[in-house]
Amino acid sequence: KKIAGFLKRELDLSKGDRVGIVMQNCPQFIIAYYAILGIDCVIVPINPMLEIDEICFILKDSNIATLFVAFDKIKVVNASLKKLKSTSVPLICVDYMDYINNKFNIKLPKEFKKQNYNLGTNYFQKTWSDILEIKDFQFSQSNNPDELCIIPYTSGSTGIPKGCKHTNLTVNSVIHSYMKWLPVPPQSNILTTLPLF
Repeated sequence: KKIAGFLKRELDLSKGDRVGIVMQNCPQFIIAYYAILGIDCVIVPINPMLEIDEICFILKDSNIATLFVAFDKIKVVNASLKKLKSTSVPLICVDYMDYINNKFNIKLPKEFKKQNYNLGTNYFQKTWSDILEIKDFQFSQSNNPDELCIIPYTSGSTGIPKGCKHTNLTVNSVIHSYMKWLPVPPQSNILTTLPLF
């Protein structure tokens, strides 16, 4: 609720605005996903392994209004925005460690380690943890099944990447179809099967 309210009130996002997510699978990705939908905006998940020109294409093609960016991707995203002369696009910076307990005893990739990243020169940057410190914002949601909700991009292996427009109805249809097609035992808990982007 805080993330959605922040996007609505502080960034003044309107229905249909595109909001990018550039990060690995993590709790913040899922929270950002539903926060974006919660204010009637459109999610643009961006592969965190893409390079500058590829990110530039998606940012320009989708007309991104703001971006959630993991700290390890700040450098490439800032370079992409600079190349597009779009350094006024607001960034919300995510640290993977924000939701990882200090007693977590599994070795994590180096991207998850606390590091000092250069946040660049964007006119507006806020960290995820800063937003969580803010008092709750109020907002309303009015999405219907036929509203556009997400634009994932193809890999571009046979040409330029293509944005695949999905409505709330088509996303829900895919979820329900998987449950019918796959032999998932009752009472199963499924986290994810693919990279979220």
